[in-house]
Amino acid sequence: MTNRGRFIEDMAWPDIADAFAKKMPILIPIGAHAKEHGFHLPMNNDFLLARKLAEAIADKLPILIAPVIGFGYYPAFRHYPGSQHLKMQTFIALLTDLIENYIDQGNDNIALLNTGYSTEGPIGYVLDDLLRRRGSKIFCADIRRIGKNTRRLITQKKGSHADEYETSIMLYLTPEKVDMNLAQPDYGDEPDEPIFRQAVQLDTKTGAFGDPTLATKEKGKLFFEAQIEDLIDGLKQIFSFNTLHI
Repeated sequence: MTNRGRFIEDMAWPDIADAFAKKMPILIPIGAHAKEHGFHLPMNNDFLLARKLAEAIADKLPILIAPVIGFGYYPAFRHYPGSQHLKMQTFIALLTDLIENYIDQGNDNIALLNTGYSTEGPIGYVLDDLLRRRGSKIFCADIRRIGKNTRRLITQKKGSHADEYETSIMLYLTPEKVDMNLAQPDYGDEPDEPIFRQAVQLDTKTGAFGDPTLATKEKGKLFFEAQIEDLIDGLKQIFSFNTLHI
């Protein structure tokens, strides 16, 4: 018996069946295996972040961690070589099938951890659809809504991708995968707050948006720990862990 979480992929199915019978909460991380992140960060940046967040959560809560979903709806990056992007309807079908597998196996205590921005819309549709069709209330935490209390430490003018914030976190988590010699400021040429919104397509020289040269490992530690704190608090709000053991 333990109060720590476990990764479903590392377990045998009878152990998973026991956990499902107890309605053990399931966390499904979503993070791209291959999505451009500028000159200085690896394509699997979001996958690495999703995995590290899940590992930190599993260290603190008795929760089942599903395999990271490494493919999603990322239209803003599809023109950068190597980036992988699914059509919205494909991503919706993929996510629906994977979640319904768990529901059909008897466990709908499910929360998603979403590390993307463009995935928010399709995920919202899936959650609404599952509630309407199956009566299952599935939750989701989006990366832009967690760790906000440390955003005041950001000094770049603006940014949202492979920027000071994201690069700092990777310097803390996986410094060996960050090449700061290739990092450079890149704000593109879009106005700060356009009146009319259009379809999103990132179009910067480097593929980054912001100033990753301002990133530090120290800031990354604070950013990451704030994300974990918010996620732990959020999971405790929606699930009861007092009597659960794996």
